[in-house]
Amino acid sequence: MQDEKIRRPRVSKTVVAQHFPTVLMLREFEGSDALNRKLGQLMLRLETETTNIASRTTNIGGFHSETNLFSRTEPELVALRGLVQQAVDDYVPKFVAANRLAAPSTGMKMRLWSWGINMRAGDINFQHVHPERSAASTTSACHHARPAAPPRKAPSCSWIRGRGRT
Repeated sequence: MQDEKIRRPRVSKTVVAQHFPTVLMLREFEGSDALNRKLGQLMLRLETETTNIASRTTNIGGFHSETNLFSRTEPELVALRGLVQQAVDDYVPKFVAANRLAAPSTGMKMRLWSWGINMRAGDINFQHVHPERSAASTTSACHHARPAAPPRKAPSCSWIRGRGRT
């Protein structure tokens, strides 16, 4: 990170809409190429240097970081955490209004729970919920970046037998 300063990406589009009847917010950014590149490099490094918890999750294959990714201090994660926190701060009042909920106390702060996943051709993440977090959670955020390099050759899927989760 010493060689390239991360510039804060600019919001290029924010859509808040009510569906199913959940209020959703989609936020897209301009100027995020450098941040995405650094995040991609970091995730590949973490895959080789840290514990892969994929076997304890709904992932088959791939790399799944520990669930405290935003507690790390790498500049790219600090930048991403700031963008996610700002999105949550912008979203919560709209969620509260759309659902006719009592306004949250002025001191309320959402706790960000975070992890990273590297997936390649043949890796799977089953549909799932997070019941241990659902009681207190009203929001979820996801950051996707498609790698520039082609994926590795997909492994044979026969090893998946018996590993499915519900």
